[in-house]
Amino acid sequence: MIYKGIKDNEDKQAIIIYILDLFNDMIDKLANDIGRVHYVDLRGTIKTNQWHDEIHPNKNGYEDIAVKIKNKIRELLF
Repeated sequence: MIYKGIKDNEDKQAIIIYILDLFNDMIDKLANDIGRVHYVDLRGTIKTNQWHDEIHPNKNGYEDIAVKIKNKIRELLF
């Protein structure tokens, strides 16, 4: 984004959110089209204080992700 002249952090964040929303919508549609794949929307799962770095959640963040996945598995089993 810096290469493209986008320097404002709020603008960068808005662009990333937009891209991730498009990507998640595509994955959700693909999962529905295939039918044997189940999509779990993890957006918004990890809180600001649950990041180890800019890519990886910390232990608490991973635990919150695991809860969502576990809930989806239970939903499918019962």
